[in-house]
Parts: sequence; C-alpha cells; structure tokens
Amino acid sequence: MIPEALDVLRDHAKRLVEGKVPMTDLLIAKRLSLHPDSYSHDVLQAIAAKQLMKEGVEISAGQTVQYLITNSESKNAYRRVKPAQLLEANVHYDTRKYLNLLLTSAANILSPFGYTTKNLYDLVVHRKEQKPL
Repeated sequence: MIPEALDVLRDHAKRLVEGKVPMTDLLIAKRLSLHPDSYSHDVLQAIAAKQLMKEGVEISAGQTVQYLITNSESKNAYRRVKPAQLLEANVHYDTRKYLNLLLTSAANILSPFGYTTKNLYDLVVHRKEQKPL
C-alpha cells in the first residue's frame, strides 16, 4: 500500500504547489491556553487572536482560534497568519509551510517503514527514485 500512499501524497503536494487547495481546507484550529496578550512568544494562534481583538472581537483563554498560515517566515508577526474570520479572496497561503506540514505528517505515519520528512520530500517534490527497503 505504500506506493499508493506515495501517489496520494504526490497528488496533494501538487495541488498545494499549484494553489488548488481551498483556503478553508488549510485552516488550523488551536485552543488558546492564555489570553492572547499573556503569551511571551509570538505563537501563531496568539497572533491570529490579537488580529481578531484589533477588529473588536472578544477573545479569552480557552477559546479556539482558526487561522491560515500566510508567511511563516515573515519578520512581521501579523503577516505570518490570518484569522479565518478575516480571510479575503486576495490572501494566499504559505505553500512551503503547508508542504512541510504535509510531508512531516506523512513521515510520522510512514516512519515505521523507514520514511523521513527529507526522503519524502525527495520522493514527492524532487521525484527521485524510491530505493527498495
């Protein structure tokens, strides 16, 4: 079944890279353990919650925030994510980050068979030949 799983993985990776995945399918939901202003680091859910608060939405600890990763490497924290409620048609997702999340998840499932994120990246993105296990 591994060859079939790799084909499915390739298909999903291709759709991500081509921008064919609806933003709503990529939303991440995280529960806030603290009030957004109480976080000492810029975790993505707190950044999204702060954006919502700026728009007048009441946010508290324990609430779940949904967001899209837009530019995970941005120095400006507010450009890293966009809350689901503030998504607009011109917003784009961070293809590289979502591809990494996809391949890391697949590696977690396939690790008993010797697969890592790196070799899945080679197989899926670079289309390198699969070596027999």
